[in-house]
Order: sequence, then structure tokens, then C-alpha cells
Amino acid sequence: TVIFSRYPIEGGGEVPFGKTANSSLWADIRIGKKTIRLYNVHLQSNKVAVATEKVIGGAELNEEETWHEIGSVLHQVGNATGIRAEQAQRLREHLEASPHPVVVCGDFNDTPNSYVYAQISEGLSDTFRDKGLGLGTSFAGALPLLRIDYILTEKKFTTFSCRTVRGTFSDHYPVFASIGI
Repeated sequence: TVIFSRYPIEGGGEVPFGKTANSSLWADIRIGKKTIRLYNVHLQSNKVAVATEKVIGGAELNEEETWHEIGSVLHQVGNATGIRAEQAQRLREHLEASPHPVVVCGDFNDTPNSYVYAQISEGLSDTFRDKGLGLGTSFAGALPLLRIDYILTEKKFTTFSCRTVRGTFSDHYPVFASIGI
């Protein structure tokens, strides 16, 4: 997780997530006479890509191994969901304490109808909902059509556009938004 800016970065830090490889960085960025706090977030992954591909890729429902894989996927998703919920609560507390208007970008590893999304997006605008077209698919893995990457802004900001770009750079498609502060 990293933050780059063509505008001056006046300060920054990390939202602590405890013992995990995931992270959330923040930077106070000066744009003209205004300062915003930008968050770049990577929440806990479900880590089920290999098992999911096995099940989707033609597994037989009458085979014990298939049901073992399905059980493994469900167990892992349950564990990851709990970890993401804790991470979202920590991030929400940090957002509420920000002295500056916020923009939150990143990989939530969760859908728009999830607890995690609701917790983080409360009081913010979703740039895709404001100006995106289509489904906004941002995950290129075995489970198609998932939107799990977001750019959220203060409601007083203006979203001019939002789009994802298909490519092979990652298992996620990058999300781009043009925002007026």
C-alpha cells in the first residue's frame, strides 16, 4: 500500500490493523489552499481464489472432495469477514477523527451490500454510484462481476467521472475517478 501525489504531502501515517499483512495508509495533501486527508486501504482478503476456481471449474457435487473445498471456502470467508469488520471499525474511528475532509480509496475485499462497505462509506459518496457506468466490476478473478475496490469522498466534493480499466496488471482492475474539491 502506497500513496503518491503531485501535490505536497504535509503529513501521514498508518491506521493500525494489528497483526496482519493488510494496511491502511493516510496522507494529508495540500491542494491549493485546501488540505484533504487521503486514505489508501487494503483490507483482509478472503484468500479463496484457488479453492473457488476448483469448485467453479467443473467440480462434481457428488464428490466428497468438492464438499470439502466448499466447506473450506466458507470457513475462510467467515474468518476474513470478521477480520475485515474489525479493520473497518478501526478505519471508521480514524475517519471520524480526521481534521480534514477525506477521500478513501482502495481494496475493501467486500461488496457494496456488506457491513464493511456500510461502515466505511457512512456519510461519504461513492464515486461509482455518483458517476460510474455499468457494473463497476473491479475484481478479475474466478468470481466475475464483483465490485470490491472503491473511491469514496466527502459529500461536498463533486465527482465528474468514475471508471474501471480492464487489464492484466493484477487480479483487480484499477478504479479511476475525477473529483472536484
